[in-house]
Amino acid sequence: MVRSRRSAFARIFARFLPKKNAERESPELVAGDRDSDLQTTVMECGVHFRIDFGGSYSAGLFVDQRENRQFVRRIAPRKLLNCFAYTCSFSVVAGLAGASTVSIDLSRKSRWRAVARNFTINGMSMNQHRFLADDVFDVLPRLARKGEKFDVIILDPPTFRALPRQTIPS
Repeated sequence: MVRSRRSAFARIFARFLPKKNAERESPELVAGDRDSDLQTTVMECGVHFRIDFGGSYSAGLFVDQRENRQFVRRIAPRKLLNCFAYTCSFSVVAGLAGASTVSIDLSRKSRWRAVARNFTINGMSMNQHRFLADDVFDVLPRLARKGEKFDVIILDPPTFRALPRQTIPS
């Protein structure tokens, strides 16, 4: 006998995914209590993530990367470089598997989100984790000059990030 399991949803959000960055909007509450806190904690495979439906265009956790996060956790790298880190979900799962991490994101606000929310909520110390609020394209050459090496590199740029023009040598 198979029992159906019903889930009760307290709130439902929707968002429009336009092609142009200027048309992006924060998620909109379509059902549920409008006066409730727009921040909440979710759990994915035993890992907690703090998400915010009122802060910006993105709530802070990309569901389409779930399997990739679990892959990183399974392979348990010793050192992970997380480019365009945002809220550091990849760094968190790598750190929980024992890795030291370097996370880079242009937004200083992302550092606060990562440390205050996702590392802290999982009981992680920042001793083995660095966060650089800088442009990935400026940091990568510096890391190379210092001879830093990584077992895993996450490159998941935001869709609106304009890449610098580079000429290809002939």
